[in-house]
Amino acid sequence: MTSKQPLDYSQDPKHDSCQLIVRKDAPFNAEPCPVDLVKNYITPEKYFFCRNHGPLPDIQEAEHTILVQGIGCEKPIHFNMKQIKQDYEKVSVMMVMQVCNVFFSRI
Repeated sequence: MTSKQPLDYSQDPKHDSCQLIVRKDAPFNAEPCPVDLVKNYITPEKYFFCRNHGPLPDIQEAEHTILVQGIGCEKPIHFNMKQIKQDYEKVSVMMVMQVCNVFFSRI
């Protein structure tokens, strides 16, 4: 039987100056103050909710690839970051994300 190694959060970004209410340091879990959240129609990035489920991976852009596969995809496709940046235009999308509060009230 092998014992589990503790997760390494040493490479995660520091959140000393974040303007969020930090609920947990590792994995990082923070949210904006409700007053800050309603100040703007579009939420500024500094007020984005942060919900991590483990340490952030140490990804090297030059070697990292992304696999796209599944329903509607005829065959699996691998992309590297260079391909994504060169072959696809950057777009902005407005979205709404809602989380059921029932789960969080049980934690």
